[in-house]
Amino acid sequence: MQTIKPSVMAAPGIYETVLTLLPVVKKKKTIILDAGAGSGALSYLLKSKGFEVTACDINPLLFQVDNVSCKKADLNEKIPFKNSMFDYVISLETLEHLEDPWHFLREAHRVLKPKGIVIVSTPNVTHISSRFFYLFFGRFIPFWSKRYMEFNWHIHPIFCWTLEFMLVHTGFKIVKRTYNEGKLFPLFKIFFKDGTLYFGSPLSTDYLPKNDLFGENLIVAAQKI
Repeated sequence: MQTIKPSVMAAPGIYETVLTLLPVVKKKKTIILDAGAGSGALSYLLKSKGFEVTACDINPLLFQVDNVSCKKADLNEKIPFKNSMFDYVISLETLEHLEDPWHFLREAHRVLKPKGIVIVSTPNVTHISSRFFYLFFGRFIPFWSKRYMEFNWHIHPIFCWTLEFMLVHTGFKIVKRTYNEGKLFPLFKIFFKDGTLYFGSPLSTDYLPKNDLFGENLIVAAQKI
């Protein structure tokens, strides 16, 4: 029995948006790989919705979901799963941390069943505030400080067109491009929650269009071909 509900570290609205991209659970199990699972908040949510979930992370000791298996995996390398195992591979707010996101997308393609779906998210570096920030400081907002480089390991800014190019050239076709929320200043408000310092908004601020200019986090679903 699950005794600890993992803390959600993803930006507001990401999980809710991803759920709209998944099918209604039927008798035949939908098998999902949560790649880069962290403490397991997404795995916990997916399991509670009736999906069959497997997780992997570079540090599986952080994973807190008792009834889900979490294997050790460096997403820059070959992941420890057989070919054509999963209906979905979901990796949220992970690509920007990888040295080789191309390799991970090829691995996602390998472990997906025919016509399986990969869903990935990454900070939207084409956001209007990020464009202004780059104009004046030469950096994108989610990659702007030493903290993001050394603590969060944000090392790889990915544009929406770059991500779609990578997906197409690793054997996918784009199914859906969307964003979690529309915000004027994404990842920019500092706040405390339960005595912990966070960057980003603690409130849902879904009041601007979910597009390239105002979307906080880019979310793309693509089908294996």
